[in-house]
Amino acid sequence: YICAELLQRGAHVIGVVRNPDRVPALQQQGVSMRKADLSDVALLERGFDGADAVISNAALFKLDNSNWREHEQTNIQGSRNVLQAANAAGVKRVIVVSSCGVYASLGRGTPSETAEKFSEQTRRNRINRYMVSKALAEQEAWEIAGQNGLNMTAVRPSAVYGAHDSNFMPRLLKAARMPLSLPATGFSFVYAGDVARGICDCLAEDQTIGKAYNLAGEDRPLGEFIDALRDAYGIKVRFRLPLPIPFRNTFDYSLAAREIGFSNRSYAEGLEDTRRLEGLD
Repeated sequence: YICAELLQRGAHVIGVVRNPDRVPALQQQGVSMRKADLSDVALLERGFDGADAVISNAALFKLDNSNWREHEQTNIQGSRNVLQAANAAGVKRVIVVSSCGVYASLGRGTPSETAEKFSEQTRRNRINRYMVSKALAEQEAWEIAGQNGLNMTAVRPSAVYGAHDSNFMPRLLKAARMPLSLPATGFSFVYAGDVARGICDCLAEDQTIGKAYNLAGEDRPLGEFIDALRDAYGIKVRFRLPLPIPFRNTFDYSLAAREIGFSNRSYAEGLEDTRRLEGLD
């Protein structure tokens, strides 16, 4: 999604990836490929050579993985390596893709960018290890940027849905096929295409330097998204049983709306685009 948005805007896009052979479609679209790994600063530096900006979006995010050591190595050390390599390569503009999961009040209220975040002192558990790792990674990224004069912007997406997603979409489709009626619990789903647009808008606007932005979906009932999935994928259920969910997942994205014009397309539009990109329509 990010590559497509950049290409549409006329950028020369370089993909720095572990295995270029896994993404032939991107190469066919005109993306140059360089091989590197988050664990190797020297390779990352070569990957970033000559770039005007680096979008740091590589991270470990698997809903079934709660291994802290793996999250620490990939998300914290990996982010540290990216920032250090960008600086060594002489790249001064960096967009760090963080997460709305960094907020300590996750599940309560509607936090804005200034809300309290998870910290080194946060007690880690199976549920929050990814969130804590992203909070610590972003915190360290700001420190490295400040020490080296990097022009950094952080973006914090909420729960992202879209084509070829192996985390949320399979589980949501499974839920859509069950005879459940979900309550009006607020939940912020955001389409991957809108996140990519927000990232590129941040890159294009100097006023975003030194700031963080929530790129979040609207505060809408979780059941609305499940119903939209059923409509988009032709899923029929004959009866529904209510399922209480004592959890809220909503975020204030008014700053991004004001400063970069960020907005979310409707679920129907996002899911239609998802099906098109997956070759289902």
